[in-house]
Amino acid sequence: MTFPLVSLRTPSYFPLAILVAANCLAAATAFLTPLKAPASPTCTRTAASAFSPSFPFVGVALRGSAGGAMSVSRTGTGPSRLTMSVKGDSVLHGRTVLVAGATGRVGRDVVEKLLERCTTWNVIAAVRDEGRADTVLGDLQKEYPNRLKIMQVNLEKRSEVRTAMKGVNQVVWCASGFSGRSQGRLQRLTFLLRVVRYLVWKQLRRVLDLRGPMRAAKALEYNLHGETLVKISEGTVVKRPAGVEGDEGEGKLPRIVMLSSAAVTRPTWDEAKIAAYPDAYNIPIVKLNPLGLLNIKREGEEMLRKVGMPYTIVRSCGINATHPDGRIEISTGDTAIGRINPSDLARVLVTMLDMPVSTSKTFEVFAREKKGRFEPCGTKGDCQKQLEKVEVDGFDIDKEMQEAYLP
Repeated sequence: MTFPLVSLRTPSYFPLAILVAANCLAAATAFLTPLKAPASPTCTRTAASAFSPSFPFVGVALRGSAGGAMSVSRTGTGPSRLTMSVKGDSVLHGRTVLVAGATGRVGRDVVEKLLERCTTWNVIAAVRDEGRADTVLGDLQKEYPNRLKIMQVNLEKRSEVRTAMKGVNQVVWCASGFSGRSQGRLQRLTFLLRVVRYLVWKQLRRVLDLRGPMRAAKALEYNLHGETLVKISEGTVVKRPAGVEGDEGEGKLPRIVMLSSAAVTRPTWDEAKIAAYPDAYNIPIVKLNPLGLLNIKREGEEMLRKVGMPYTIVRSCGINATHPDGRIEISTGDTAIGRINPSDLARVLVTMLDMPVSTSKTFEVFAREKKGRFEPCGTKGDCQKQLEKVEVDGFDIDKEMQEAYLP
């Protein structure tokens, strides 16, 4: 590095001081290279507000724990942003999300919201019937021909699920196992015959395909080799190889968001809890529990937890298409009573994909008839505050499964 010569015959020391200061600043600027890590584009509303063009991005490298590097950036007049990354991280540019049950009343809305709100994401709609998919998703396919892929997948076959998961970053599981009302008589009759067949052999859980989320999580685990998604700042997500540890409390994103049902634990309540929450217990679905459906759904949740992939389980209260849009309420303990329309529920499921605070948590959702702030694909507003109060799942799964299902 060379510096311009400064004449010592300068009649005043003031110009000399200015030149020395300028040389020192030039040397410092050349030495400290700005850390301009490319931001991973996420959803429109999040990425658009991530950085302000008023001031240039300036980064200073600092050593962080776990062998990582911390970058501090200041944008505009806003606060500093801290991001953590470790050796081996690679920035994720866009995502591919697979939606299982994409032709259902919630799944179709999930596909639409992903395409509308997350403009750099691609969507794979996993369907059983391509003919029905053309009817339900045809308009979206025409509007987003380069971002929406419709794939016929038998979710009961491990090999097909594994193939469908290639290149997939995250999954939204909306498949219930039930046939849609709009299907023909032959399809519905075939489904009923399957129910009778498996009832005889006491294998109803296979009809409802509640092993599906577990199967999807295992396929992701197989294809990704333990790689995790970590959100290190708003608008920046990195892929982290297996075995690479970051800081405690880092923002790991869920790999699979599962739609389940409220009331799945209520058939197992003791008399004290029933007395404490009589309204939650004395509803028809709990009192009848036809064919033990709630027990089977609960087992499906526990199977997913046991795989070990980062997950979020959203237990929906009553889904009602005529229920008005409202403020999303998050509850725990499986005591919630309420309703939510498919559009609001889809908005919740999509939002969880980009919220580390939801990872490894199970909670119920419903909508109050009141407008509230609930940002899609963001980490601010009522949703963030409510999720911070939800505890991470933690229990002996094997022990609980044995207690719940042994006769």
